[in-house]
Amino acid sequence: MTILLGAAAILVVFLLAIGVFVTRLYRKVNQGQALIINRATTTTVTFNGGVVLPVVHKAELMDIGVKVIEIEKMGNEGLICQDNIRADIRVSFYVRVNPTEEDVRKVAQLVGCASASDPVKLDELFSAKFAEALKTAGKQMEFVQLYEERERFRTSVIGVIGDDLNGYMLDDVAIEYLEQTPIEQLDPNNVLDAEGIKKITDVTTRENIQANAFRREAEKQIKSKDVETQQAVFEMERQEKAAEYRALREMATTKAREESLSAQVEAEERQKSHKAASSRRRRRCFNTRTASPIRAGSLPTAAPSMTSIWRVRATTRSSSISCSTTPRTSRPIRNSRPISARINRRCWRSGARTIRSSFHPGPKPSRAI
Repeated sequence: MTILLGAAAILVVFLLAIGVFVTRLYRKVNQGQALIINRATTTTVTFNGGVVLPVVHKAELMDIGVKVIEIEKMGNEGLICQDNIRADIRVSFYVRVNPTEEDVRKVAQLVGCASASDPVKLDELFSAKFAEALKTAGKQMEFVQLYEERERFRTSVIGVIGDDLNGYMLDDVAIEYLEQTPIEQLDPNNVLDAEGIKKITDVTTRENIQANAFRREAEKQIKSKDVETQQAVFEMERQEKAAEYRALREMATTKAREESLSAQVEAEERQKSHKAASSRRRRRCFNTRTASPIRAGSLPTAAPSMTSIWRVRATTRSSSISCSTTPRTSRPIRNSRPISARINRRCWRSGARTIRSSFHPGPKPSRAI
């Protein structure tokens, strides 16, 4: 029994020693890294972790995360398109170590684990290859196509680069900047640049002419619209003034009509008053007809050669009316003053009826002219 207990204790101590040993010698690997263990005869690549024995093994960590390589072509080194127009371009390439044991081992043998993700080392490895891929893909497209169909250009660049990158892989390509190279930076002595200058001048001239025509047409339309608007405003103002003058004219016409009606009423009233006064005068004239006759003895006696004249006063509008008769004929002598025939007739009748001829017979008087 004692022997069994001793053996169990020894076993437990051995297992604890092994656990402590393994714990101290086991190396973990973080995400984005690879552990390369060089043993005596083989090289092991692990992405999780492994036991590294001192003196016997050599372990190295490699960064297999994504790194950015930026390629920029500007000015007279710009990308030449199919129509010989240069383009200023800046492209970012995202590369990383392919996460496989074979590719990690290849990269470790090519550049070493420490330089596998060094930006300077990566630029030395891939800048020329990527720049050549840009030139090849850009030469297959005209500048306008390159500018408008960027996805096609990106796919073409990836296709030109391919998959053979010595253990690396191209994760993505991003076009950050793309514009036409200014014509001032082109070399007119360069055949390609000369063709590009010619093409740029031709295109820009046509576009400027067309743009100028569009601008002039736009100005003409704007001016025409302004004239139409101004005419419409003038027409509305004219209609407003016409309506105002028409209202004033109607007011003046109404006022004149009312004044005319008032004047007419006043004239009618005056006419009625005048008719009433004329009626009163006629009544007074009629009353003279009913007055007592004048005696013959009261009348003056004239000379045999003269005509006797009696005057009967009658109330008229203008003046008194005179009537005269001869002794025998009792004929009226026409008055020298112009009077109304109606009033003269009535007054003569009144005089003829009230005055009797009472002269003594004598020589016939001469008729008054």
